[in-house]
Amino acid sequence: MDFWIVFLALILVVVSLVVVEGTHEGEGGGGDGFMKWVGRVGERHELKRKGGVVADMTWLDWKSKQVTSKSYIVVDQNGGGDFRTITEAVDSIQRDMFRPYRITVQINSGFYREKVIIPKNKPMITLLGVGGPIVDWNDTAFVTQNSTLDSATVGISGNNFMARNITFQNSAPGPPVGAVRRQAVALRVTSDIAAFYECAFLGYQDTLYDHRGRHYFKNCFIQGNIDFIFGDGLSIYKVSTKTCHTDLHI
Repeated sequence: MDFWIVFLALILVVVSLVVVEGTHEGEGGGGDGFMKWVGRVGERHELKRKGGVVADMTWLDWKSKQVTSKSYIVVDQNGGGDFRTITEAVDSIQRDMFRPYRITVQINSGFYREKVIIPKNKPMITLLGVGGPIVDWNDTAFVTQNSTLDSATVGISGNNFMARNITFQNSAPGPPVGAVRRQAVALRVTSDIAAFYECAFLGYQDTLYDHRGRHYFKNCFIQGNIDFIFGDGLSIYKVSTKTCHTDLHI
């Protein structure tokens, strides 16, 4: 009897070690796994040409290294792509919590006046800006019935998200002294495992809602006035610039 108790205990120890090790290796694992994901997906510079535009292979399907109509969508407000709005492009993506490949949405230059939501059941999406597109809306917590979260111009809930070379902006005016319910989020990121490169986040109050999850910001510009970086995210800001309109309140 003692032999079997010891034997079962050893099996449990081995299984526990395997599980712990696995959490550090996978894309959704611990801190080590997250940084490996950042290094593998976010820092490579392989180029491939699509439609006359040189796109960084980092932002395509890193597993297949192929550009297909299924995994690459172009948004151009002048009609030179698959869709004229970002929302139409996101809506065209099939809901699939376990999709094994990345979908890249290339957003050509322009001023996109729209509110964009990427839901949890649409993971593995990249928004790739070409020519510095701007996404703008002007909701506040007052407009959205006291919801700071819903005031976001862009809301990200799908895991394994990436964005590059895009300006996310909430153009609601700066709140006067003593005003309430004037939170105006430019971007809210709730997804786990998300990375932003060379992006700008512009607003006044509560500009960047680093809601929850593990996030990586590199060479980004963040501007605001009151609590303009806030949330419970476990995030790294690398060589990113943060500026305020008047006094700094973070």
